Amino acid sequence: MAESSIKSSCQNISRYFQDSAKHKFVIPDYQRPYSWDEDQINTLFDDLKNFMDDSQGKDGAQYFLGSVVTFENSKGELEIIDGQQRITSLCLLLRCIYEKFHNSNEASFSRLMNELEGCLWTIDYEKNIVNKDDIIIESRAVSDTKSEFLRKVLVGGQARSEDKDLYSINYLRFKNLFDAFCLERADKVNTFINILLHNVILLPIESTDEDFALRIFSTLNDRGLPLSDADIFKAKCYGFHTNPDEKNEFVKRWKELEDDAEKTKVGLQSLFYYYMFYLRAEEGDHKSTTPGLRKYYSISDYKALKVDDLLDRLTTILNLWKVVNLRVSIEGEGWSNNLEINKMLDILSSYTNDYWKYPVSIYYYKYHKSENFESNFLKFLKMFAAKIIKYYVEVPTISHVKSEILKLNEAILKSEIPSFEAFRNIVDLRQDIYQQRVLTQNNKPFIRMLLKVIAYSNSKQVELLPQYWEIEHIFPQTWDEHIYLPENCGYTKEFLQGLIENLGNKVPFEKVLNIKASNNYFYAKKEAYKDSKIQDVLDIMNNNSDWDKNNINTRNVEIVNKIIKELDAWENGYSPLEEKSGEDNPLLLKYKAMLKEGKISQEVYEELIKDVA
Repeated sequence: MAESSIKSSCQNISRYFQDSAKHKFVIPDYQRPYSWDEDQINTLFDDLKNFMDDSQGKDGAQYFLGSVVTFENSKGELEIIDGQQRITSLCLLLRCIYEKFHNSNEASFSRLMNELEGCLWTIDYEKNIVNKDDIIIESRAVSDTKSEFLRKVLVGGQARSEDKDLYSINYLRFKNLFDAFCLERADKVNTFINILLHNVILLPIESTDEDFALRIFSTLNDRGLPLSDADIFKAKCYGFHTNPDEKNEFVKRWKELEDDAEKTKVGLQSLFYYYMFYLRAEEGDHKSTTPGLRKYYSISDYKALKVDDLLDRLTTILNLWKVVNLRVSIEGEGWSNNLEINKMLDILSSYTNDYWKYPVSIYYYKYHKSENFESNFLKFLKMFAAKIIKYYVEVPTISHVKSEILKLNEAILKSEIPSFEAFRNIVDLRQDIYQQRVLTQNNKPFIRMLLKVIAYSNSKQVELLPQYWEIEHIFPQTWDEHIYLPENCGYTKEFLQGLIENLGNKVPFEKVLNIKASNNYFYAKKEAYKDSKIQDVLDIMNNNSDWDKNNINTRNVEIVNKIIKELDAWENGYSPLEEKSGEDNPLLLKYKAMLKEGKISQEVYEELIKDVA
């Protein structure tokens, strides 16, 4: 293999573009699409104007625009490895200037227009002809579905306001900015064009080896638009393939996975993150400090990315999130239609941070093809949910459970029924303490999580809660004080305000119906409640003629009892238990002990044992 080499020396735009016109710029298929926005266009144009003003009278003043990394492929084309956003935007600006003045009779403009032609189109040097049908830049990025508009703009110099591609949009943005500049500062137009061509400097870095160019690419950023880790991984993986057919197949599959991940509301970045936690669990790494994605995958020359089935692995992980986020079933995976599993995933999705996603992803990825996956997955999800809910009730901080989760990741790879030894047993809290910590929650995601637990504990809730629902305050957050005066009902405003934010006064409610119900009193909201598909809402409507402090307090007790029972049942159902009844039932023994220790009242005890066999 020939030794890798690079050549680099600063060049102004005119020199660089005209030299490159001998080859032609190509944006390769593994690159991302053109994506500069209005702020970046405005910033570039304003910077150029400010530089023009600041550099007046300063010989040799230069404006450094950044680096451009290229690789000359076998066809003699310059593949832009890094810098395509800058080069494309400059082409749009140069074309807009050319369009305005190419018919000018002024000698100074005529010379500049000839120079601009060499920056925009290829040149036949033997015939000394500029080929205005052959632009010097071409986008072959697979994900760039609007690339044909680039050719239309650069060849024709026209764009329509109704066009939605960024090439047309940014060309018109430059046109408006330049037209305004020409009106306001007509005496400086020639100076502006000269400075743009001769004083704006690029640092071209041209490599003779594609892999070496890709390594340079992984260390550089576009102007104001940092490369994502997934962009780096794409370039790396592309470089691992030597056969052109393999390269084409890789690009096609990457694009499909990227599109699927975007539709699933996950993103490739997250898929690599979930996979990283799987690899860390394999390595026995449960350090609480999480490495950056790029740093982790770059270990041993990106060894983790060199597996042949990398895209298959990421696709498998994505299937789980299609079920969670899109609520679709996966062909050949019966578990994805299991309502109880879907309920648990929906509950977990409201946890206060993303930590829950790592063990769930790892468990699914490792065991989704096993014979008993469906039943074991449900048991695992219930146990896991019970643990992290109890941990948060005990200490309501989002990182309280992090080290335990990292150890659980490792345990999952050892057994389909993994040990939860890393999670110490939470001492059963007294019912009054539990009530205080649960009912007065102010963390909105956790409130949603608890409301889901309550809603799904209702045996009549035979479908998932709608994806879009809001927290309904049954007693309204604001009220007519003419109706609820302290002398009429014994409520003070402060007392009511405290009760209103109790969990017993909250219920999941469809967003559309919540708008309809508005901030009315219970009797006026019943009409909206009737249309709900959420059983808790219907039960509240059917079982109550009014809703006041007594109803809230009663439901407060019911809610705490339900949560205790659900979490206990999820934990006790994790490992196979002997079928016992009566005095030998483990749940009954537990509740008796809690009653004896004064952790629950007789009333609560009797409520808890109702469903115990």
